[in-house]
Amino acid sequence: EINNGLPNSLNVPRIAFDPNDTNTLYAAVMDDNGGLFKSTDNGDNWTEVASTASISGSSGINDIHFDVNGNAYITSGYKNVSANAGGLWVSKDNMTTWTQLFDYPWVNRVEVAKYDPDVILISTLPNSKVDFRNGGTYLSKNGGTTWVKFNKGNGQSERVNDIAIDYTVRGKYY
Repeated sequence: EINNGLPNSLNVPRIAFDPNDTNTLYAAVMDDNGGLFKSTDNGDNWTEVASTASISGSSGINDIHFDVNGNAYITSGYKNVSANAGGLWVSKDNMTTWTQLFDYPWVNRVEVAKYDPDVILISTLPNSKVDFRNGGTYLSKNGGTTWVKFNKGNGQSERVNDIAIDYTVRGKYY
C-alpha cells in the first residue's frame, strides 16, 4: 500500500496524473479528513493540497479532472452536508485559487471535453438538506457560466455515479 500521508478513510474515488508531470499524482479523498492530496514521488508519499481545505469541508473531494489547457476541476459535497457546502470548482492558476462554477450540495463527477474546454459535464446526487431535489446530470457549453439539466432518458437520474464525454463524436455524452 502506498498510503503514506493519506487520511484513514482511504475512500479514494479518483486518481489523476498531473498533465505536465507524470510523476505527480492527485487523489480525491472523500469522508472526514478527506480532501485533495498530491504526490510528487509516484504515490509513495502524499500531502494535502492546502488551497482545497475549505472546499473539502467535512465530506472531502469527490473527483478531480484536468482539461486540455491544464486547468484543474474538483467536485465536493455529500448527501447530508449543508445546502452550500458542495459544488464544482476550477483552478486556472496551478491550484493556488479556486472559483466555484456550480453550486450544489453534492456534485459527484466532472468531465471536460477534450475538443472544447468550454464543454463541461457534471453529475449531482441527492442531498437531504435540499429535500433530495435536483439530482442528475448538468451540461455547460460556455465554461460553466450557464448550465442545462438533462435527465430525459435516464431511468434513475438521481443516481448517476459516472459520466463521460465522447471525444470522437461531438455532443455525445455517457
